[in-house]
Amino acid sequence: MKELLKEEIKTTPILIGAAEVAELLGIKRSRAYKVIHELNAKLQADGKVTNCGRINKQYLIENFSG
Repeated sequence: MKELLKEEIKTTPILIGAAEVAELLGIKRSRAYKVIHELNAKLQADGKVTNCGRINKQYLIENFSG
């Protein structure tokens, strides 16, 4: 599955919102916002700049742990 998603990354936007996160992960949109918030918090702890309500698609795929 990760290989297919990595191929898809090459042709889609880098930052994605809650609607696309929900679709990719098969979760509700409200839960997608929580996932984005949690992953952005990890990025901020590492000193990275984040965009509220959006997440890097590759980072999501690599770090989502259900």
